[in-house]
Amino acid sequence: KKSRNACLFLLPACCYAYTNIMCRKWETMKLGNTMGRHTASAFAVKDLFSPILDSITELVNLDDWANIDAIAQCCVLLCDGRRLLRLANNVLPHAIKTLMRNSGAAISSDERSVISRVTSLFVDACEIPTVRVINLKRRPDRLLDFMADAAKEQLLVIKGPAKLRSKSQVKKNANAIVSPSSIDVNEACSGYDAFDGQCGADELDDQLLERLAGDG
Repeated sequence: KKSRNACLFLLPACCYAYTNIMCRKWETMKLGNTMGRHTASAFAVKDLFSPILDSITELVNLDDWANIDAIAQCCVLLCDGRRLLRLANNVLPHAIKTLMRNSGAAISSDERSVISRVTSLFVDACEIPTVRVINLKRRPDRLLDFMADAAKEQLLVIKGPAKLRSKSQVKKNANAIVSPSSIDVNEACSGYDAFDGQCGADELDDQLLERLAGDG
């Protein structure tokens, strides 16, 4: 466990290095392509850090304050507003309950300090401008350019339009009584790639059905 915590402590530094390397790699790929658009090159660029962050997030529990701090820092470095919002939705209520439930003698000063730092990180993140980007799946080059600019300008990005839902699903959710912690923030605030109608009617119907089913 100690070795795992030590590795996660280095996670923001690795994330910072990875982000800079990928931005420079993308700029180098564009310089090497003198044929106009860089769409084909963009399809070769893969995000290798987000899957790692996903797997780490699944292993970290709500009391691993130092590790949550590291994950939140990575969200800011990656301009990942969607992941940061989901993380805050889960962590902040637990942090408040922990501080209110435990007396000063029941919680160590070190743990209280870490909780305070994590909470402050989310508060500071609220001051970062957040933008929503709607992009076509067939134009990953535009998204890469946008994310590179977002990193330079220190923005948080939420990708895609809102997820499509059928009328029956919307009505069912409206009538349900749910606690704030059970709301699917991912579904509420972000979605998928946009589409511009450059396809046949059958393909458009398939895309809509996939999105309504949550698979698009």
